[in-house]
Amino acid sequence: MEHGNNAAQFTWNNAIAEAKKNTLFKTPEEIENAREYFLDFGAWNLEDLTDEVVQGLGIQEVARAIRTEESEEEGSGKLYGYHDNEWYYYFGE
Repeated sequence: MEHGNNAAQFTWNNAIAEAKKNTLFKTPEEIENAREYFLDFGAWNLEDLTDEVVQGLGIQEVARAIRTEESEEEGSGKLYGYHDNEWYYYFGE
């Protein structure tokens, strides 16, 4: 389902809400590594990437990969689905 002109704000709000309930990055080191990962995109500066924003970006990145069905067999190999009914995503190059 597409959300028209408000899609970006709608999905961002949902990512932030989900990140508050289910954090992807659990330790300060994981958060810092994710911050560095997102800084490399060039769209944000360090001050923009608060812990909350980093968690939200992580949720959006994984959701994007699932939506586009990127998997080890089909794409870049960052999204992995295993037989334990869990998804795993590699943040890195």
